Amino acid sequence: LKEYFKPLLTKGFSCGTGIIVDSTNQQSPQTDLIIYSTNYLPPLLFSKDEDKGIFPIESCFYAFEVKTKLTSEELRTSIEKFKKIRNLEMLTESDIFQTTPVGKSINTVLFAFDSDLTIQDELERYKKYDTDADSKPAVNILCIVGKGYWFFANDRWNTLAEEYSLDQVLWFTAGVLNTLPIMDKLRGIPKFGHYFGGELSLKIIDE
Repeated sequence: LKEYFKPLLTKGFSCGTGIIVDSTNQQSPQTDLIIYSTNYLPPLLFSKDEDKGIFPIESCFYAFEVKTKLTSEELRTSIEKFKKIRNLEMLTESDIFQTTPVGKSINTVLFAFDSDLTIQDELERYKKYDTDADSKPAVNILCIVGKGYWFFANDRWNTLAEEYSLDQVLWFTAGVLNTLPIMDKLRGIPKFGHYFGGELSLKIIDE
């Protein structure tokens, strides 16, 4: 999936895998795929091909869990992982250097190449495991090849279901690429210095 998205991303965006962190020392579990901006806070990359590392949440726009075959257990564990990402704190405060709040927005995607479901609707199964599915879902984009594409927007779920199976991945791709520049405009200018201690920075400024 990384090799699929990487050549489609415009300048300033890239793909990686690893851990998402915030300035309060919280961190996500290992995340399969992250689409991030290279124009914001820099990630700490540890691999020769520069795709594995630690990513400040302010730089991240999409977080993916990728499954070969989606099962109930895989769905449950994915929801728990994404709940931890939702708990990360994106910098939103204004200070003397910044007057535009940082948009607290990161899309969480569960992508699967297959599913063990034969009859039940994938979205209905998802709702069984996420009690906040119809208000603040842990996963706000669900795409299962050959099954459907669902995304949560404007306080409701939108569906491109099985009868459009040939178009699901294309519509999913279009959705990701279309929303990146919109999210980018809302992100503001986060300050990397907060990761070194905001209180210390303010003390130095006061002195």
